Order: sequence, then C-alpha cells, then structure tokens
Amino acid sequence: MSTVRRLSIPTYELSFLFARSGGPGGQNVNKVETKVTVIFDHMRSSVLSREEKARLAAHPRILAALDAQGYITVTCQEHRTQARNREEAVARLHELLQSALLRQRKRVPTRKTLGSERRRLEGKKVRKTTKAGRKKFGYDRD
Repeated sequence: MSTVRRLSIPTYELSFLFARSGGPGGQNVNKVETKVTVIFDHMRSSVLSREEKARLAAHPRILAALDAQGYITVTCQEHRTQARNREEAVARLHELLQSALLRQRKRVPTRKTLGSERRRLEGKKVRKTTKAGRKKFGYDRD
C-alpha cells in the first residue's frame, strides 16, 4: 500500500448535530444531548483536491456514510460526555477519509515455477494410479 498525505480538516468545514443518546449514563441520558453526528461536505471542501474528491465519491465506504444531501456523516454515542463523543466522531471521520484516499498498489501477477508445475503433474499421476486400482473389472454379482 502506498502512503497518502496527512489529512487535516479545518473545524469550520465540519457541522455538528447533537441528540439524546441511548448509551450509558443512567438518568443523564434523558437530560443531556451527548450523541454527536459530524457532517462533512467533501465536495465543497477546500482541503481536498479534485482527484481526491472524485476518489471519495466512488469509494464504497464513503458511499455507505453519505446522507440524502450527499454529505458524509459519522455518528458517535459511546461515551457519557458530548466532548468525548465529538472527539471520537471527528477521529472516525479522519480514519474514514484516510482509508478511502489510500491507493492500493496494483498486484503484479506471478508465474508458476517449473518445479511447482512438475509437482502438480506428479501428484496427478499418483492420484490416477491410486484410483485406477479401485476400478472393477467384469460384472458385479450382488
């Protein structure tokens, strides 16, 4: 795998939505909006190049994270505080973008070695003689 430049998204390009979470917290869950949803409009981002935007638009993990408006959304509700959920959601967004922008190296096909081909054919011969010994000649008298 090849490397990709370290992506740093400015906070002003991110939008945050807060809601009541269903996670741990007892009665706190019913009072405080700790669930965080980060929204990122990757097509209007000033940080990404045109090529990176096109690559993001075609990546399956990004397509799964898109909402109806075409924005990337990441949600976190695992922690009891809004601040920790916010940090976690931004970290997940960065990880998602980094993995989507990472280019996979093309696989170079390899050739079979002469030895492996000979071993394969030798194994076939052995198997053939084993099975030939099981053949029945004549008629069965059951």
